[in-house]
Amino acid sequence: MTQSKEKIRQERNKQDRLNEVKDALAKEILARHDVATIRIKGLSNLDRWQAKGTWCSAYDEWRQILITGSDEEVVTAMTDKHEHFVRLRQSPPYPGMLGEETRMRIWDEVMSKNLYEPF
Repeated sequence: MTQSKEKIRQERNKQDRLNEVKDALAKEILARHDVATIRIKGLSNLDRWQAKGTWCSAYDEWRQILITGSDEEVVTAMTDKHEHFVRLRQSPPYPGMLGEETRMRIWDEVMSKNLYEPF
């Protein structure tokens, strides 16, 4: 394998693991909180970020899902493997719903597994 292909493979594996972290965090949030609480916290975060001028297009999508989506649609946005939802989870509106210790445990568990998984 050429050096550039190896670098691309490593980068892709890093992104795959980061996506796994985001998935695991979302699942842990769903295990600890009901969807109504997730909506309230997510909308509160979005309002605060918008007031500070910290905004991206994913936040518009999240706001729409949290306001008008069914509980099932919120869960789908948080857990579905479709590339659209994977992209949305790169900018989740629900930080602050897990403690630092839990977040770091999940991060460590996911990032330490499958480091050299074949492509």
